[in-house]
Amino acid sequence: MAADTATTGRTPGTGSAHGQEVSPFGLGWVAAALAVAGAALRLGHFVARRPLWLDECMLALNVATRSAVGLVRPLDYDQVAPLLFLWIERLAVRLGGVNELALRAWPTLAGIALVVLMWPVARRLAGPGAALAAVAMAAFSPTLLRYADEAKPYGPDALVTAALVLAALAVAEAGTRRRWLLLAVTGVVALVASIPAAFVLAGIAGALALHPPARHTHGRALVACAAAWAAAIVLLYLLYYRPGATNPHQHEGYGMAFLTPGPGLGGRAGLALRGTLLPTFVGNGWVPPDVTARSLTALGLPLVLGLIVVGRRHGTWAAVLLAGPLVAVTAASVLRRYPLGVPRLMVFASPLLVWMAAAAVGGAADLLRARWRAAAGAVMVALACAPMAKAALANLRDPWRGEDAPALVAAFRGRPRTGEPVYVGARGIPSWVFYTTNWTAPSAERLAFYARAGSDGPSFENGPPRLRYVHDEGADLVFPFHDRREILGLYSGRQWRWPDYRGTPDPGWAENEAARIVREANPCAWLYFTHVSENTHRPITWQLRDTYHGERVFQLVVPGGVLYRYCFPSAAGPAAPAPGPPAGL
Repeated sequence: MAADTATTGRTPGTGSAHGQEVSPFGLGWVAAALAVAGAALRLGHFVARRPLWLDECMLALNVATRSAVGLVRPLDYDQVAPLLFLWIERLAVRLGGVNELALRAWPTLAGIALVVLMWPVARRLAGPGAALAAVAMAAFSPTLLRYADEAKPYGPDALVTAALVLAALAVAEAGTRRRWLLLAVTGVVALVASIPAAFVLAGIAGALALHPPARHTHGRALVACAAAWAAAIVLLYLLYYRPGATNPHQHEGYGMAFLTPGPGLGGRAGLALRGTLLPTFVGNGWVPPDVTARSLTALGLPLVLGLIVVGRRHGTWAAVLLAGPLVAVTAASVLRRYPLGVPRLMVFASPLLVWMAAAAVGGAADLLRARWRAAAGAVMVALACAPMAKAALANLRDPWRGEDAPALVAAFRGRPRTGEPVYVGARGIPSWVFYTTNWTAPSAERLAFYARAGSDGPSFENGPPRLRYVHDEGADLVFPFHDRREILGLYSGRQWRWPDYRGTPDPGWAENEAARIVREANPCAWLYFTHVSENTHRPITWQLRDTYHGERVFQLVVPGGVLYRYCFPSAAGPAAPAPGPPAGL
């Protein structure tokens, strides 16, 4: 790679020998049409109003129940999110009500804005052909589409990355005092808006340290920026992020995403590589596709070639601008500070990967004669993006539903008889509370009761194995509400640990839960479960059938959830004891 602009004869940030590069006629209009298509896809998912799923509900309950000041305190339900994101979400629900549209408005807008920002960054880095490719890839990217329709900060993380890189390129083009100040302020705001912005800023600092004008002429400005960002990182960590960063449940759950030396490092590294590189371009966007090493290499090679193209056009600093954040997040994973390769936590890196791939397309087109470049570039863009576009359209026609909690709640509200209790499985608690709360006049007592039980309490949805028999527990986890008694489920001990669930329910857990349900039955009881992919609800129903002779008289199965009504003989009523532990336990 060229070391500086003196050897390439090109102006930093422009990619042209004359400091300016004019796009072929119509190329900008094609990019605009692709951006409109990307916006339409995102708005299509937005207006479909997919029900909130487990993680969204947990964060939404914090947003809906706290003031702006209250959101500064550690969040309930084991949640962590950047402050600015939480404040924007709080403003959205104040203006639009507590609902899916208000909660997803900002991620959707951020997703649309990101597609637009891909053009100016890619054009500066690798020319108009690469810019067209970048817009197309971002418009149809599985992971960028997926997280533009989720009430979590992952989609906006990608927008923050694009804004930071654009601000850094502006400084590289002309290091005026105003641009340096803008970069410094943008960096501080980004840290409040996005957790992984720290890695992007590390890459920017490293890149500008290698940029000759920034290093030689504006060294003090660079040091001032880096110092301001470092101070902001330290303050945010000490005052806000430290509880989440040191949470043992988080470290345990993401153990496979830390590249600490030790047994299994090779497997963890392979998983991290797949989870980092693939979801941006293939798959459903949130699960790392299981591909061969050859296929992974086939995707990784264009990314490396794109870095080479960018480096040859501008110098090593430009390649570091794109690759530096990935190096920084890898180092953080080695230190157990950030899970590497978990797709939703790596969305911030998607713009960087798209720019690398787009630069490879633009570089390949530049090898052709000038009169063929535009046509060849368009063909390469079409070939690269056609599978992504086809998958995006198919997903719009048949979108992922997640957990259709509203359908279950509606069926329960239409029940033929009141006074019957409802058992809410631990992983269903967040969605049950969200969709059964009257948000115009919420019961603060009920919300607090559920939050205590579900926030690292006995109903914490991802509680660790107890390593003991469960017997006669959870008697106090019943909340009388209106015409029913709500039985909060105890966590099963079957824990989610990236990338899947591990272990089996604790011994005695299903028997204990079945006994709790039967005690409250009148003579029937309802059972509400969402996030049922780990199947821990089935042992409870088996116990109700085999031990208490319960008859299932109603069943509604929806995506990600199920609602049952069981009725019991009078002999199995409230006095039925919980089975004791087997001998020897």
